Parts: sequence; C-alpha cells; structure tokens
Amino acid sequence: ELAKKELAEIHELSKVSLFKVRDIINDIQNINLEQELSNLRNILNKLEITLEMHVKCDFSPEVEYQIVMIIKELVNNIIKHSEARNVILELTGEADLFNLKIFDDGIGMHPDTHLKSISYRTKQLNGRMVIDKLEKGTVITIRN
Repeated sequence: ELAKKELAEIHELSKVSLFKVRDIINDIQNINLEQELSNLRNILNKLEITLEMHVKCDFSPEVEYQIVMIIKELVNNIIKHSEARNVILELTGEADLFNLKIFDDGIGMHPDTHLKSISYRTKQLNGRMVIDKLEKGTVITIRN
C-alpha cells in the first residue's frame, strides 16, 4: 500500500515536472531580439549602466535565438565582472550572416579568457570571436 502511494506521488511529480519543462521550452522558443534588448536596457538602467545600441538586422529564428543568448551572456559578464558604466552594442546582419560588437568601458578582460558557452554558440553559427582589451575596457566582436 505504501509503495502504491509513493508511486502515485512520483507520477504526480513527474507530470508537474513535464509541464514545467514544456513551459521553459515554450519560453525559449518565443525569444524575441527586440524584446530581449529592451529587457537588457531596463536591467542596465537599473544598475546605472548606460547602453547605446545600433541594431539593424533581420535574422532567421534559429540565428536570432543564438544571438540573443550570446548577447545575454555577454551583458551578464559585463554586469558581473567589468565594473563598466557604459556599454555599446552594435549588431548587423540578415538571414544567417551577422556581425556583433559589444564594447564596455570596464576594467578590461584578458584576450585569452575562454567564454565556453559563447564560443560554443559562435561555432554553431559558423562564426568566430575576437576579444580586444583596450586601455579602458573590452571589445568583443563575433561574426561569421
């Protein structure tokens, strides 16, 4: 009897987990570049970090998703590590071709720093990443 009760609880938990996973997948599939850039601007504003954006692009949904995830991680790294007060984001491209450049005026980043998930996503897009440490700040360029 106890085993039946535990199995029923496990079954119920698995159904709840399945619905949560489906919600997460649905959220991921509905990622929109314009909306995500607006969200990032709001987050940076709250942290008193200025964001200047120059965006002119029209990507396929698959490319847009990868680029959104790259930008989110880059901005997250800027917030967590750079001590920057200003960020400039430039993004151009169409279909599967893109050129992304993000500059921050923070403490700088060593060019040999390995950004694993960004590197992985960049490779998925047949792109390459270049990290340039400036006297004040960092420029990361990702393009294909």
